[in-house]
Amino acid sequence: MKSCAVSLTTAAVAFGDEAKKMAEGKASRESEEESVSLTVEEREALGGMDSRLFGFVRLHEDGARTKTLLGKAVRCYESLILKAEGKVESDFFCQLGHFNLLLEDYSKDRVSLCHPG
Repeated sequence: MKSCAVSLTTAAVAFGDEAKKMAEGKASRESEEESVSLTVEEREALGGMDSRLFGFVRLHEDGARTKTLLGKAVRCYESLILKAEGKVESDFFCQLGHFNLLLEDYSKDRVSLCHPG
């Protein structure tokens, strides 16, 4: 079985490429949600976040900054998955799941990412 086309490293580089395109004005037709990108600092902060923190991260009390960062990461990951037409490594979907779990976002409307069309 062949691995997926986009790795986490490639995705991280793609986030930077999207920011560069925006700066050059090439992403003018993309919606605001699709053009969201993560900074190097944000990617580093997200590097240590996974579902092991579930129950320990306080997003509603003093974690507004963390909640905002996780929400931004989810939008970035979803955008990249849609652009890659779902052809990303399973680790990418797994990380997206970790972020949604930490946000306590259990909505079922996200299933369309796994089964487009």
